[in-house]
Amino acid sequence: MVELRRSGRISTLKKTHFLTEEDSEEVKPAIKKQRVSKTKKIVIKKSNGKMKPKLDGKEEIVKSVKELDSTAVKNTDSIYKELQIGDDIPDIILPDEEGVSVSLKKVVEENKIVVFFAFPKANTPGCTRQACGFRDNYKELKEHAAVYGISADPVTAQKKFKTKQNLPYSLLSDSKRDFIGLLGAKKTPQSGVIRSYFIFVDGKLKVKRVKISPELSVEEARKEVSAFASN
Repeated sequence: MVELRRSGRISTLKKTHFLTEEDSEEVKPAIKKQRVSKTKKIVIKKSNGKMKPKLDGKEEIVKSVKELDSTAVKNTDSIYKELQIGDDIPDIILPDEEGVSVSLKKVVEENKIVVFFAFPKANTPGCTRQACGFRDNYKELKEHAAVYGISADPVTAQKKFKTKQNLPYSLLSDSKRDFIGLLGAKKTPQSGVIRSYFIFVDGKLKVKRVKISPELSVEEARKEVSAFASN
């Protein structure tokens, strides 16, 4: 049998996708050598008496993109700072379950007390208990406050949820989690909503309860609305 040359053996072993322990030890140095040979040489230039690597075009682009991303994150953090007790409601417009635009600023102008309860996902067990809890206590709540449910669900899902559970209040769709993020109810930077509730009085945040059970969110919100109304 004709013995394969080393480069031929490497190519053959790569294609079969399996190496014996003995083969792998022999192949690794050769592969490493090949990779090094394909790497572009970095040109060195003097800058202020020090030797520094000169980036090629591709590396310059990657560096620029990373710097832009870093700046964007810093700018976003400064603009979208999490709301704290006493802060004004942000000037955000969100669609309700009918697709009608709802201005948060206008909502607090028209209602002295406003309750927003955040839920992770429409038509799931915990969220249904929470939504139905606010539904069952809505008669008492609406005497003093406006009530809104909010999640990252699309308008169509909010519509189905409201119809199925016969909810008497509006459900806001915050698909980009803009308001949810400002309230501090994002589960992760990428996705998710933490079950919470928030109460605004005269346009200012007065109650912020993040990570709470469905039943307790209803019970505590009802008590706090009553307390604010009596003051």
